[in-house]
Amino acid sequence: MTKTYNDIEAVNRLLEEKERDLELAARIGQTLLTKNQELETKNEGLEEHLSAVVDKVNQLKHEVILKDGLLQAFTEYEGGISPSDDSLSDDSLHSSGVKSLQKKCETLEQENVKLKLETAQLSADTYELEEKESKLVNDCLQQFVEVKKDLEHYVEELAKKTEENGAQKEEITNLLGQIVDLQRKVKV
Repeated sequence: MTKTYNDIEAVNRLLEEKERDLELAARIGQTLLTKNQELETKNEGLEEHLSAVVDKVNQLKHEVILKDGLLQAFTEYEGGISPSDDSLSDDSLHSSGVKSLQKKCETLEQENVKLKLETAQLSADTYELEEKESKLVNDCLQQFVEVKKDLEHYVEELAKKTEENGAQKEEITNLLGQIVDLQRKVKV
C-alpha cells in the first residue's frame, strides 16, 4: 500500500518539477519576445532616421548643384563685365562655399553608412533572437510532449497498481474468511 502512495508522490513530484520547468521556459520565452519587440521598434526608428538622413543628403546635393550653377553663372557674368580682383575673391568665396557643402555631404554620407551598418546589426540581432525564441518554444513543446508521455505512463502504472491492490484486498478478504471458517471448525 505504501508503495502505491510513494509512486503517486513520485508522479506528483515529477509533475511539479516539469510544471516549474515549463513556467520557467514560458517566462524566458516572454522575455525574449519582449526584447525582440524592443529591438524591432528600435530598428524601425533607425530605418526611419536613415531614410530622413538619405533624403537630407540628396537635398543638400541638389542644393549644392543649384548653388554651384548659380555661382558659375554669376562668375561668368562678372567675368564678362570686368575681370578684376573682385572676380578672384568671388571665385574663392565660391570655392569655399562648395567645399563647405561638400564637407557636409561627406559627413552625412558617413553618418548614412554608419546607420546602415547599425541597421544591419540590429536586423542580425533580431534574427538571432527570433531563432533563439523559436528554439526555446520548440524545446518547451518537446518537454511538454515528454512530460505528457511520462504522465500517461505513470497513470497507466498507477491504474495497474490500483488493480493489483484491489486483487490483493480481495485475496486478503478471502483468506480472512477461510481463517475464520477454520477457527470455527477448530472450536467445534
